Amino acid sequence: MSYGGQIVLGDVLGLALSVAVAVATSGNSLALAPYFLASPVVHGIHGDPGRGVGGFLIHVLSPIAGAVVGVAIDRSSCSSGEEFCGLAGAGLGLLGGMIAATVIDAAVLARDVPVSSPPSSHASLTPTFSVARAGGGALAGVAGRF
Repeated sequence: MSYGGQIVLGDVLGLALSVAVAVATSGNSLALAPYFLASPVVHGIHGDPGRGVGGFLIHVLSPIAGAVVGVAIDRSSCSSGEEFCGLAGAGLGLLGGMIAATVIDAAVLARDVPVSSPPSSHASLTPTFSVARAGGGALAGVAGRF
């Protein structure tokens, strides 16, 4: 079963909180922490910290790669000596990398790990006891699985 929707929701809320923190603190370097930590928290809640580490790495590396590619593309069309050449490409690449990270995490990593059930070849016995209200009787027994 997938919990990709929870990853998407966590990323959207984490990004919104990151923007709010950045605005309130005039660009504090820890402002993006909610965005980067949303995915590992959701994976951890689902009992898979390994996928949480993978989600964290995807959320860190994909925006960086997107920004690098965006700068390279944008600089190819700049005239020499242009002061902010590549900045728009970096921003678009960063945003594209963030979207890609969310899509990859939600579509690939956000899967519940099936819990293996105990082998059915073992016999089990369970004592049972029941008290009836209307008649004052009681019933005791043993239920089994073979």
